[in-house]
Amino acid sequence: MGLKQLDKFRRKYRLLIIFGLFALCLICLELSNVAKTSIIYGVPVIVVGMLIRLWTNGTIVKSKEVCNVGPYSICRHPMYFGTIVASFGVAVLMNQIFFTVIILLAFIISFVRAKSEESKLIERFPEYNDYKSKVPALPTPVSLARSIGSGSVIGRWSLRLSYENGEVTRLNLYYLILVISLMYLKFREKLALNNLYFHVTFLMFLVVSALSFLLYAKGIKHPRYFFVVCMICACIGSFVLTIDFPANL
Repeated sequence: MGLKQLDKFRRKYRLLIIFGLFALCLICLELSNVAKTSIIYGVPVIVVGMLIRLWTNGTIVKSKEVCNVGPYSICRHPMYFGTIVASFGVAVLMNQIFFTVIILLAFIISFVRAKSEESKLIERFPEYNDYKSKVPALPTPVSLARSIGSGSVIGRWSLRLSYENGEVTRLNLYYLILVISLMYLKFREKLALNNLYFHVTFLMFLVVSALSFLLYAKGIKHPRYFFVVCMICACIGSFVLTIDFPANL
């Protein structure tokens, strides 16, 4: 199956893929060995991956230009690189050799999407070939040093662009998935953490969602009420932790 066929399959069976990923997440959670140490090492890596994505989506005006500043001066696909980094963090967090499949899956999906996008960019922007010959697909020490040396790494960044490209919305969604997963592990007695840690996590989630709501710019297609839903989920999550569930539930 070629890249175009894979992309068509992804678009046609998107709902099926989402359910499949949901089932995979449940299997992964059941097989996980999350511990305090894996949280300490895994969560910061996830945060770095998400920050790379946020930086990327606040730099590029999609489908309107060949961007060669900021993260795009380091590599051609910084957003996918951020996804791979975050996936590695998830694998560390879950603390089980099986979770290398997550990293592999992230590589495959990123590779397919990157190849598909590049073919379209070459058709739309002839100058993309020149950019492609100078900048590697993923970051290397040489490309990082060259970007820093030329000053291109500073580039530009816009919070509004991050909203317009949907990354602020996705950031809240990823946070929600993370805290729900940790709650699931707690109630399945697979994660022994004091409730205080969870309350702090939900408080941080509430702050992130509230800031996302307050800094929302008008005219953006992504719905503002999603952040309200996230704030409500944060409050409900902290409330649930105060309920004394039966041990055999």
